[in-house]
Amino acid sequence: MKQAGLPLRSLALGVLGVLLAISPVSDWTAAIWLPLLLLAGFQIWRSWSRGTFAAVWPAAKRTFIHAVHVDERDVPVAARVLLTWDVVMLRSGGAYLVDGRTPRGSMGASEKVDGSASAFQPRIAGMSSSRRGLVVLIDVPVGLDVERYMAESTYAAAWGVATVEADQMSPGVVRLVLYTGDDPLEQPVDWDQLPRASADLGAPVPFAVDDQGQAVELQRAHTLVLGATGSGKGSGLWAVVNGLAPAAERGLVRFVGLDSKASEVRQAEGLFCEVGYTADEHAEVFEKLASLVQERGDAHQGREFTATPEQPLMVVVIDEITSLTSIFKDAKARNSAMADLRIVLSLGRSRGIVVIGAGQDPTKESMPLRNLFPQVVALRLRDQTETRVALGEGALEAGARPHDIRVASASNGYATAGVGYVQTETGEFVRMRTPYMSDDGLAELERQLGDHSGHSCQRDSEKAEQEGT
Repeated sequence: MKQAGLPLRSLALGVLGVLLAISPVSDWTAAIWLPLLLLAGFQIWRSWSRGTFAAVWPAAKRTFIHAVHVDERDVPVAARVLLTWDVVMLRSGGAYLVDGRTPRGSMGASEKVDGSASAFQPRIAGMSSSRRGLVVLIDVPVGLDVERYMAESTYAAAWGVATVEADQMSPGVVRLVLYTGDDPLEQPVDWDQLPRASADLGAPVPFAVDDQGQAVELQRAHTLVLGATGSGKGSGLWAVVNGLAPAAERGLVRFVGLDSKASEVRQAEGLFCEVGYTADEHAEVFEKLASLVQERGDAHQGREFTATPEQPLMVVVIDEITSLTSIFKDAKARNSAMADLRIVLSLGRSRGIVVIGAGQDPTKESMPLRNLFPQVVALRLRDQTETRVALGEGALEAGARPHDIRVASASNGYATAGVGYVQTETGEFVRMRTPYMSDDGLAELERQLGDHSGHSCQRDSEKAEQEGT
């Protein structure tokens, strides 16, 4: 039934849309006048003739969905992206203005000219829906830095989504993923979501889950877990220990725990055959391990190491590893300890000694031996510089964004604790989350491995000597 008049809301929107349409174009008006004008038109149409609106609008929406290849869930965000693309590119630094004037023209064009004003910006190459949300592929004009189009925080605010991820698919092509629903990794990960770890030390270690719910595995290699305070590094350490638990139950693994702050390791001392908290204790353990590396090399030179209950894999868990250089007050003692640790990191893997370390500062000043860790897990970091240092050049372009992870706090239920990135064997950076290891979980793990962990830390030669006597 046709109504006699327009509701006040529709009339107000119509007047505002007209005013904005005839006003001079500027950054802020361009950002809102098109959406408001369309909204006013829809309101007027729906109020004036509800029958035709109800008949036509569903078909129009289906046509839009078909045209941009997105699910109905993503239609509002897709529309916002299309309508505000020009302005968002300008404000985020994604468009380059030749003379500083705001250009006008068709949205998404790679080059636009208005008199003497010229702008170069990316073109939307395609849209699609994924489990995570709306995927937008953009073509970057030749000559422009891809980093211009990786400003996720700007995009998230402009398009009304919680999170945006960006990565470079290929030269000149960037993929944006706009999370249109809840971030699946902001839900706690239960240990039951990881597959049962194998007792075979040649198999990868289940460590975390990705945002598709699939297990993320680590290789049996020196591993560095980096992250700011409260990012979940402790659970990262315990995830590795838990993944090696079946092999430890068979007597194939022994754990050594070092912790200069006496926090994580002290929570479950029964897991370790040896622990150290002071600088002297760290130095003593490093010296023993360096000697063990030499002994195993002399006895088994030219043969790949195979763990046995008599000669187990030694897994050295070091919390606050990036603070090691600061706990030694004496320079000579520090240099000697670092030299022993270098031997362990350089030769240990092939001789049955693996180091798993966690720390906050990825810089070379704090962690001079960082390059000897082939496997790095980056939880929340402070800035892009730390991301590049931790994960290497090219990590940002490949989609690793640990510096964009929100701070985990009591107010948000620690929603991002344990969220981070790790590089797979194929070179891809995967966003993942480790399960949280509670005090009760640690106590259970300690009970599980207590009969198998708290002994056999002796060097191979010492055991042989004892057996001979």
